[in-house]
Amino acid sequence: MTDVELTQHPLSAAFPTMTDAVFAELRADIAQNGLHHPIIVFEEQVLDGWHRYRACQEVGVPVRTQQFEGDEAAARKFVVSANLMRRHLDASQRGMVGARLAQIPHGGDRKSDQDVILRLEDAADLMNVSEKTISDSRTVLASGDTELINKVESGEQSASSAAKQVRQSKPRAAPRSRASAPPPAIEIVPKTVTEWAAMPAAEQAAYLAHRNPEAKLNAQKSGEDDNLIDWAKWTWNPITGCLHNCPYCYARDISERFAGTPAFPNGFAPTFRADRLAAPLNARPRNNDDLREGRIFTGSMTDLFGRWVPAEWIEASLSVMRLTPQWEFLMLTKFPKRMAEFDIPANAWAGTSVDCQTRVTSAEAAFADIGGKYHWLSCEPLIEPLRFQHLDRFHLLVIGGASASSSTPKWIPPYAWIDDLRRQADEVGCAVYIKSNLYLKEDPGGSRYGFFDRAPEVFHYLALAQNEDQKAA
Repeated sequence: MTDVELTQHPLSAAFPTMTDAVFAELRADIAQNGLHHPIIVFEEQVLDGWHRYRACQEVGVPVRTQQFEGDEAAARKFVVSANLMRRHLDASQRGMVGARLAQIPHGGDRKSDQDVILRLEDAADLMNVSEKTISDSRTVLASGDTELINKVESGEQSASSAAKQVRQSKPRAAPRSRASAPPPAIEIVPKTVTEWAAMPAAEQAAYLAHRNPEAKLNAQKSGEDDNLIDWAKWTWNPITGCLHNCPYCYARDISERFAGTPAFPNGFAPTFRADRLAAPLNARPRNNDDLREGRIFTGSMTDLFGRWVPAEWIEASLSVMRLTPQWEFLMLTKFPKRMAEFDIPANAWAGTSVDCQTRVTSAEAAFADIGGKYHWLSCEPLIEPLRFQHLDRFHLLVIGGASASSSTPKWIPPYAWIDDLRRQADEVGCAVYIKSNLYLKEDPGGSRYGFFDRAPEVFHYLALAQNEDQKAA
């Protein structure tokens, strides 16, 4: 038995999932007859029995687990053996699984702090296929052709014929010297929403499937000056830019300051950075004693679930999260209802920003039925006193003020507002995190901070926008 929330081991996730119909049959059987075989677990990750684990959770049947005895290498062999024994996959289907495994970081024998990618020859050995079959399968996956990929994974077409089809569809390149590196099939560059809409479907698919081995996570500062993101060591921004008009936005200030540079080529215009998608796949947490080390703040420079964000961009980001259970992904949005439309991964913290009372109702409604490991609220900056009716739907409440921005002054909300929120959270057992920007720091003889019971008018952007709309009408 276990009370720990388990995640799926990335090697297990590389195998095809059950169809909805088959999973429904499994769920019905477990509901009626219980769990026959224990779930095999390695370091709180499910090696074997992920569908049974999910079915038990959904129908309320107690989960029985059995710890796998062995190291990471033995666990890899066990996952492959357990899946191949039941699934009767042909060589091309095993090649596709092997190609996916070769994209997943794992602990190797090299004496290095960096994890290594499973080599092609190792994937071929694990799946009992030739290296050519793995290579052909990688070509098929890299094409981004969903229909072709499905044909190979379903056994309808061989990996070799599909790879030949992909290669024949590409224009012949001019002869290159042996020293030159082969160019990518297409150039992957940042794309705005408008540019994305004008792209051919095949090119969009290639962007969504792109896995840049050089993509890296962005590490936050460490030490006493680390005031950027208190709850995560890393940030990941496969999407940047936003169409909210929040006057206190630090992301807008940074983006506009570096507009036109490689980091923000389109300033704060919503932009898809497919070259960054693979960053979580290319790394693992290095220090398990530091909780922040294993957490990635996703979309620190955007609203990932903004109404303007194409669903394909969101799904591409979520799919990477599902492939990297070694990480926890923290997400925030001001559109919680749209977040609820997606299948949030089990290793994600689903969060919403609530800075004023107007946002409370939609936040509570959306989080009545939403996925993820934890649900959290970010009341930062807190610009009004807030009252909740269903704060029990959240695991964590973050309260913060506002540092000075290009459009707004520094703001520390009244202590009474903070204390009232803390009391509301305590009543329902919701954890509270107090941001350091709520602490008042004054020196003897220095300038004094003025306390107010209302935030400066510039912070009340929703009310100001509504007034402007009424005037225009």
